[in-house]
Amino acid sequence: MTETIRSRYRIEVPIGGGGMAVVYRGTDLLLGRPIAVKRMRPEFRGDTALVRRFYREAQAAACIVHPNIVTLYDVGEDEDGPYIIMEYVEGETLKALIAREAPLPPERIVAVGADILDALETAHRAGIVHRDIKPHNILLDRTGRVKVTDFGIARAVTQETLTDDRTFGSVPYFSPEQARGGVVGPASDLYSLGVVLFEMATGRLPFDGEDPVAVALKHVSAPPPSPRELNPALPGGLANVILRALAKHPEDRHPDAAAMRRDLLTALRPERRDEPPIGDPAGRWADEETIAFRPLPAVPAAARKGATPANRPEADGPNEDGGVRPGPGERKGSFSENDGKTSGGSPPGRAEGLLPEADTLPGEGGRPEESRPPAEGDGDPGAPGAAPPDRRRRWLFAGTGALLVLLLLVVLGRAIAGALIVPEVEVPNVTGQDRAAAEAALNALGLVPAFDERFNDEAPAGQVIAQTPAAGERAKRGTPVELIVSLGPRTVVMPSVVGLSREAAEAELKDFSSITVTEAYDDEAPKGTVIRQTPAAGDRVVPQKTAVELVVSLGRRYFDMPDLVGLTKEEAESLLLKHDLVLKAIREEPSYFPKGRVFAQWPVKPGETVTAGQEITLFVSSGLKSDARVVEYPVSVLPASGRATTVNILLRDARTPSGRVVVQETVTGPKEYTVEVVVAPGRDGTIEVYENGVLTRQKIIRYADVEAPAAPPSSEGGSGMGADGGGEAGGSDPDRGPTGNVGPGGDRNLARKWARQAYFFWWRVQTAWADAGGER
Repeated sequence: MTETIRSRYRIEVPIGGGGMAVVYRGTDLLLGRPIAVKRMRPEFRGDTALVRRFYREAQAAACIVHPNIVTLYDVGEDEDGPYIIMEYVEGETLKALIAREAPLPPERIVAVGADILDALETAHRAGIVHRDIKPHNILLDRTGRVKVTDFGIARAVTQETLTDDRTFGSVPYFSPEQARGGVVGPASDLYSLGVVLFEMATGRLPFDGEDPVAVALKHVSAPPPSPRELNPALPGGLANVILRALAKHPEDRHPDAAAMRRDLLTALRPERRDEPPIGDPAGRWADEETIAFRPLPAVPAAARKGATPANRPEADGPNEDGGVRPGPGERKGSFSENDGKTSGGSPPGRAEGLLPEADTLPGEGGRPEESRPPAEGDGDPGAPGAAPPDRRRRWLFAGTGALLVLLLLVVLGRAIAGALIVPEVEVPNVTGQDRAAAEAALNALGLVPAFDERFNDEAPAGQVIAQTPAAGERAKRGTPVELIVSLGPRTVVMPSVVGLSREAAEAELKDFSSITVTEAYDDEAPKGTVIRQTPAAGDRVVPQKTAVELVVSLGRRYFDMPDLVGLTKEEAESLLLKHDLVLKAIREEPSYFPKGRVFAQWPVKPGETVTAGQEITLFVSSGLKSDARVVEYPVSVLPASGRATTVNILLRDARTPSGRVVVQETVTGPKEYTVEVVVAPGRDGTIEVYENGVLTRQKIIRYADVEAPAAPPSSEGGSGMGADGGGEAGGSDPDRGPTGNVGPGGDRNLARKWARQAYFFWWRVQTAWADAGGER
């Protein structure tokens, strides 16, 4: 199988399992390390108690850090149920080693046991009891290092495990207190480890039986076999460590794991090799609940003779006190000093082993029955209805004891009844409250809150979303009330989709609430791939409530190079920045453009294809060249009949030999424009006027005419711009150009200046009249 938990933990192949969970090998994709993933079996995911214990105890075990304990990395729950992420140990279990090599060498037993005890010492100090120490839960890595696993997690549900809620562990490794369902403490782990050491030393378990219950009963009452009898090569010191760990009562075992470890580490010293076996601690191998009673002595012959058929016991049959009377014709045996036996084959006063090993009966002073003189008031022992004095005494003691026991039972019964009668309270409704408020409400009524946490898309974190028992039910004080507390919506790690195609990214994010895509040019990313995302990869998000924004590449941006010629340096720099072009350098030199204006750009000319990031060099005018001449030429436009007319004026001169449009607009009435023309040697100027797309006039301004203007035209001469569009500039005085600009010679006198202005005014009127179709 291959699945991923929280986009981080990849589950790969199963490597083991138990009654409650299955363990898989996996990989932590974030850290790139191997892991073990434990998942609860599907049939137990609905068991609230098991799930709660799975969380609580796994989280507690995660707090233990020790080199001989498998480290727990993470614990959580997803749609497939609870899971635990832990350290992956490559190797084998101690059970596999025992099955293959047992009995193990004493040195190996001590080394493995010491490491396990070191781990248990750390866990016990943290208040955690393992409760399931067995070879299956002891791992050995490739170097032989011990790793204890399943701390406080295993709750057996197989046929070899008892299922009482208070009982945990595997029956073959049970402690007596686990078998009884009693309180399980650190000493229980020491007993289970004693079973493991026994199995390592002998290759077999100390107790076996037909079924788990029989094995559990042996743990409670049966003495363990001597490990040295099963393995004579085992040192006496090591055998005694094992036997002490297998003591039935916790107080007879080692005080703690550290003490047992010290004892184990000294078990192989030479002086302890032939250490005598320890005995039964305080005589506790026997079942304390069993009381042995002594049978009564045989009845004298005289008593038998006087007995009536109604009260005479049957021969060879048991009497009412458990004794056995001799049959007819038998004589009472007498103790022989030679062989210590009666002539009848039995010790005096003993009926075939039913008595204790003592040779006398209690209260008889060590004398035989027939040699004791009758007590005063005993009467004739053979008389009908008479009872021997020691029997009456025993009856008196028995009656008194029975009375005292009866009184004690009455007192205990009342006390137990009082303890069992617990008042009931009505369970309050705490659903919808926060955790602290719900806990306070239950505590106030004497109820015990038990919390379980679940993800919930609706309820905020910390709010109680369910309770058991339900509100309004009656429960005794001390009853646990299970509260399901919301963890808030389930969060996941935001995946990275940068570099994926748009289609792949949208498929990866299909569980998110919405996806918004914008496009942008990018010089590096291929067209159609994601270049940015929001939220960022690695953020924790709730998919159902998260809107995702993606920026998809349009590839490299291609566009027409803007025309920078004629712009100021600042205007050109701004236009380059707007188009993501890079200003590489600015060079200043004289040109036919005004100072501070761009007169050339390199290496890309206006209108050519260019991409963002292209470097551009600007050539900026430092002033006019010495041979440049500037002419300001007037152009008049008179639309026919006042109709809207689109006017375009195209100029070719020394600045723009290829030509540029200097005027482009729509007019509805007469309008005059002034066109600045720059001419130079070999670079004459041309002005073309277009009305509604039709060339209506053209004017050529020659450099030679500006330098040495011709004579003024006669009254029959054409206008400055004739209707045919082919006329040339009229004459002027030697010091003026066609527009009255100052020539090289300067003004001669004010009179000539006014005459020239009058001339041009008349010329303009004539031109306008000719353009309108009139006559001069």
